Amino acid sequence: MLKCRVKEKGHHASVFHKLTQTELTPKHTKEILLPLLYRIFPRWILYPAIAQGEYAAVKTYAPVAEKFPEVESVKNDEKRHGDTVKGLLKEDSEKSEPFLDFNSLKLHHTNKTRGDS
Repeated sequence: MLKCRVKEKGHHASVFHKLTQTELTPKHTKEILLPLLYRIFPRWILYPAIAQGEYAAVKTYAPVAEKFPEVESVKNDEKRHGDTVKGLLKEDSEKSEPFLDFNSLKLHHTNKTRGDS
């Protein structure tokens, strides 16, 4: 997924370069920050934040895409990125389901693998 996103970010830079005639360089903040965040926070916290950022980009690009149709592909990529991250979160939650032990009234967590019922 990461390689695909890097390739698409290159496409995004190309689209904006054609429009602005300016070479846009990526911010290295995410490059440094995201691996750190993956070590600090569990996916169930991080993935919704990432998906929200992708969907926010869709809203940002929408008015630009109306004026410049070339940006529509960038906007669509951002939506797909958000959907992909949400899908990963859903996959994670399907693998790991909480259950309530009524004897001890404590919340326990089971880790289901694919194919388990």
